Amino acid sequence: MPRAPISRRTWLWTSTTALAAACARPAPTQIPDAGPEPARVLNQRGAKNLIALAELGAAVRWLHPSDEAQACEWEPLLLAGIRAIEPAGTRAELAEGLRGFVGDVAPTVVVWRSVKLDEQADDAALDEPACPDPDAVSEDEGPEPEASERARPPADKSHGRLGTGRAGPPSRTKAGAASDRKQAEDAAKAEAAARDAAAEQAESAERDQQNEQSEQSEQGKRDDANRGDGDGEGDADEGETGEGETGEGETGEGETGEGETGEGETGEGETGDTGGDDDDRDDHETERPEPDADASEREDRPPLSEALFAQGEDLVITQWHRRGYAEGPTNAPGCARRIQRRPHTKASCAPAKRKRDEPLPCSRCDGDSYRPLAPGAPALVELGRGISSLVPVALWTRGGLTLPESGATEPAPSFDQRRAWDYDLRDRGTRLLAVVRTWTTLRRFFPHATQLADPRQRLTEAMCAVADDDSPLTLQATLESMLAQFGDGNGAVLVEAGAAARRWVPSVVLRWVEERVVVCASASELTRVGDVVTAIDGVLIDELIAQELARTPAANASAAIERAVARLLVRRERGATIALTVVRPSETDEHEHGERVVVASISADRRSDAEPVLDLRPGRAIEQLSGGVWYVDPTRTRRLDTVARRLRKANGVIIDLRGQLADPRASLLAHFVTQTLTLARERVPAGPNEHAELPLERAGERRVEPDGPAVDCSVVVLADSRTRGAAELELVGFERLGAAIVGSASAGDQGAVAQLWLPGGWQLRFTASELRREDGSELWGRGVAASVPVEPTLAGIRREQDELLAAAIEHLG
Repeated sequence: MPRAPISRRTWLWTSTTALAAACARPAPTQIPDAGPEPARVLNQRGAKNLIALAELGAAVRWLHPSDEAQACEWEPLLLAGIRAIEPAGTRAELAEGLRGFVGDVAPTVVVWRSVKLDEQADDAALDEPACPDPDAVSEDEGPEPEASERARPPADKSHGRLGTGRAGPPSRTKAGAASDRKQAEDAAKAEAAARDAAAEQAESAERDQQNEQSEQSEQGKRDDANRGDGDGEGDADEGETGEGETGEGETGEGETGEGETGEGETGEGETGDTGGDDDDRDDHETERPEPDADASEREDRPPLSEALFAQGEDLVITQWHRRGYAEGPTNAPGCARRIQRRPHTKASCAPAKRKRDEPLPCSRCDGDSYRPLAPGAPALVELGRGISSLVPVALWTRGGLTLPESGATEPAPSFDQRRAWDYDLRDRGTRLLAVVRTWTTLRRFFPHATQLADPRQRLTEAMCAVADDDSPLTLQATLESMLAQFGDGNGAVLVEAGAAARRWVPSVVLRWVEERVVVCASASELTRVGDVVTAIDGVLIDELIAQELARTPAANASAAIERAVARLLVRRERGATIALTVVRPSETDEHEHGERVVVASISADRRSDAEPVLDLRPGRAIEQLSGGVWYVDPTRTRRLDTVARRLRKANGVIIDLRGQLADPRASLLAHFVTQTLTLARERVPAGPNEHAELPLERAGERRVEPDGPAVDCSVVVLADSRTRGAAELELVGFERLGAAIVGSASAGDQGAVAQLWLPGGWQLRFTASELRREDGSELWGRGVAASVPVEPTLAGIRREQDELLAAAIEHLG
């Protein structure tokens, strides 16, 4: 009997339900059985413990070549480590916890207490919050310097001035405070080293003195034996109880001092008679404290694993070879391979195939970035709290398995979106994991990470912010602040399925002009071009700029202030009302240049990623000006080959690069070159070296190939701090061709961009390579300088004149 046909409504409902079920976000699994851990304050001990965990975990994860480390799913392991190691009280407990953390994935790693610290004296301080409340003021001394820089939104309201006089972010303008902290830390380290050296010297002198006394005692015993037992005992007792020493049993106070035993115990190195009931005891036997009884003591370095000194003709050496950031996804800008070679021979392996348009070559065994390493020479990694670690960066391998063998393993799957969804950002440990993952990745693979002052303090501030606040907005602001502190101009936190969060803005464009926030374009009748904004929603503009600067990633000050001003009107809710307090010229007092204050209420009803409201540049992206001069704006048009056809008979071209290219893969520069032009040389973190570092090594070049139709005419390029990405690379090429550049320096954030997933389903975008000019000069943080410097003025904006365009026309004559 034939079945009844399925109705269209039933089919649509079934298909939609099935699709929704397939696409539904699964429930998180990486949470405690009792539910997400609630927010609580992070103390100094916990912060130092987590820093040690982060440092050790990063070194083993990225550089240790064991099979177990490659097969490990690191996010669950790190999350378990955060929950277990943060509460470690003593240094002995911390060291033991770190050994357990890496024991299964890196059995050849050793961890020990390498420095003697007075932990009892530090106990009270370690129990204090890692980041004191910036609003808490001491009764006597006021707030501590470090307390004023806590990275918690809203950002620090105080703000300094940049070198140009522009308002700057607190973390960058308080160089003096950072320098003071650095000097204080260096002084503290030097003082601690001096104390340790003095203590060792005192102990050495004491041991020498005790040895000398012991030799004298033995000599006295031999002399007594020659004279007879009766006289010998009296002489021996007299010799053992001289000035400064105790008599019977040596239990008095005369010998008790720092580093020695107290009453009833025998001092270190003493061999004299203890008298009475102790005559039958071994002379060399002393009472030792229980293991871990004093966690402040220094440990001798544990012996290295025998697996690092294995012998045999069937052994080969395995080590990582990394070129840029790579963590599994095929679209990562770098790559990583474990290379095997025989001792005393150079590794040989063919380069892997790569796509034609792949910007970076894949990992190869040759080149400066590959350094043969020895298993018996592990890298020293300082973890903090006086704890050190030795991490082997090469291992012996037998039969395809690294030593010590633990059985065949398969590489762990990459941490993708599906696995990121296993975590719940309501959980305190997950938020700390997101911060640690961001920090460790930037420390290892952001090419300019060494420019960050006091990176561990930056990590501490970020962990403080998310530990006692479970708001996702706090986490987002914290990660953005970290990117801003690193100075990553391409950095961003993508919170909606790998995309920037949807935001809404009004039809108004703000810019930083002559040290003021000025309306440069407006589709609202309530605001006018040339209005100077003094407050937004009742908050002073200086305070708002300071808040935005603290979480605005940029490579230089000009780009930072430009982007911070552009974010002032961004809102999360569609239709949100914004009250602008502006100063505008008085209409009734034009001759005296009077001004009046106006409060304009505007609405955020346009998506932030929609077509932007035009500023004072020409209304059309391609426009013919007078005298055969053409204006072209590649930031607003994609079909540049069509544009080139229209420019073949032009007398001159003004190319507007004030922004990002509408099509990053297109190039107008290609129509102006007659042969291959090298624009920049690329460097990526590569290695590792013997110090467990990834120094920058050359990875390739960025070139432009000629494309038709060819264009041959005078060129003037407009640029400012909004010129970034592919547009900035085009600017480098036009600079090499000798074109005039009108405006100001570009953003200076050239480099390949990588993305990684964060626990909870967010993504982090960051710069993973560095570009320099062909002659080796830097682009990062400097950009391309203008050959014809021109800055917009308030008077020009109020005249609604594009002063850069006017200067370009004048330059062409």
